[in-house]
Amino acid sequence: MRPPAAEDARVAELFKGIEDMRERQVRSEFRSDLDVGALALVFFAASISPVALPWLPREPPNRTTPHRSSSTTTRSR
Repeated sequence: MRPPAAEDARVAELFKGIEDMRERQVRSEFRSDLDVGALALVFFAASISPVALPWLPREPPNRTTPHRSSSTTTRSR
């Protein structure tokens, strides 16, 4: 089963973005040891996270659990 034609255009746009990142990497805008495909995936995931996981940015931090410092977690012998 093939994806809808609109998805083909979306995939082409994503690949165009990766090619743009590769060109930027050649111009030293990104480190040469980075995998631009993985970097593009990270950027994509970060951009959709508010939609895909809407409860995360809105959830307040849990202030009821105190943080343990290293001095309280070590046992005396």
